[in-house]
Amino acid sequence: IGPILPTKPEELPARKEICEKLNLPTDRPTIFAAVSGPTSEKAFVTGVLRKILLEFPEDYEIIMSLGYPSADNKPTRHGNVTIYKWVPNRFEYLKACDLVIGRAGHGTITQCMCYGKPMILVPTPSHTEQISNAKQAENIGVAKIVLQNRLSKEKLLQNVQATLQSEMVQRAVEVQKEVLKYDGLENAVQNVMDAVGK
Repeated sequence: IGPILPTKPEELPARKEICEKLNLPTDRPTIFAAVSGPTSEKAFVTGVLRKILLEFPEDYEIIMSLGYPSADNKPTRHGNVTIYKWVPNRFEYLKACDLVIGRAGHGTITQCMCYGKPMILVPTPSHTEQISNAKQAENIGVAKIVLQNRLSKEKLLQNVQATLQSEMVQRAVEVQKEVLKYDGLENAVQNVMDAVGK
C-alpha cells in the first residue's frame, strides 16, 4: 500500500535550514547512526558501534541515537560525535544526514527510502526477517550489509567511504521519488472503506 510515515520529508524545512537549526556542518558528510528495537537486541551493537564511531576520523559528523525512548534527550559530545540516549526529532536528522547506519527493521528501511538516504545495515543475528529486509534493500541498490560479527572500525569505515562515493547516493534519491508516489495511510483507509462497502 505504500509507506506510512509519522513525518513526511516535504513536511519538514529544507535540508540546509535543518542543518543550521541542528548546528550540523555542511562541509563534511553527516552520519546518523540510529539503533532501534528491543533492548536485548540492541545493547551489544550500540556498545560496539559507539566504540567504533568514537574512533572515526573527523572527516565525518556523527549523530548517534541509542534508542531509549524513556531516557532524557540531553546529548554528550565527544569530538565529532554526538550521542543521544533518545532523539525526539528523528526525522530532522534523517533529512539532514548523508548516510544512515542502523538495524534492518522494516521501519528503518522504509523511512530511509522515503527520505532518500543510503544505508549501512547491521541486521540482528539470526533474525531472518531483518536479514531478508537487508538483502532486499541491498538488491534495490540502497544499502550495504555489515554482519554484526564482522563489525569493526576498518570494515565500517570502508563501507561508509564506498557508499558515499558510489552510485548508491543517487540510487537512493531515485528510489525516494518512486516510493513517495504512494500514500500508505490514504491507501490503507481506502482499502478498509472498500472492504466494508462504503
